Amino acid sequence: MSISEFSHAASAYQKRTVVVGVVPLLVGLGCLIAYAPFQGRFESFLSSRFDGFWVDMLAVLPMALPTALALLLIIPIARRIERSSGIACPHCTKALAAHKAIVIASRNCPYCGRRVIEDEN
Repeated sequence: MSISEFSHAASAYQKRTVVVGVVPLLVGLGCLIAYAPFQGRFESFLSSRFDGFWVDMLAVLPMALPTALALLLIIPIARRIERSSGIACPHCTKALAAHKAIVIASRNCPYCGRRVIEDEN
């Protein structure tokens, strides 16, 4: 693999990772913003049916659930991207994209120390 190929693949991987980290959080934020106008009416509906403790717990649920789901989705999706488009060392199979600068500078794997990038002549 040449330096330009590695650099291009590592940049593409890093962009996908950023998207995976940001999109679920933005969806969760969108749910929070959509819920905000209805929060007062929802709390008054709950207070007519439940005690004070349960009203507080159930009123937080529409805000906590999308946020928790977003955080829980980030890890498996990031791992899937790591397996599908991550750059692995051909010798020790460890991920190299996070160490892009080290790999380009040394042309070696930061974990096993063996050559990963071929010299361009």
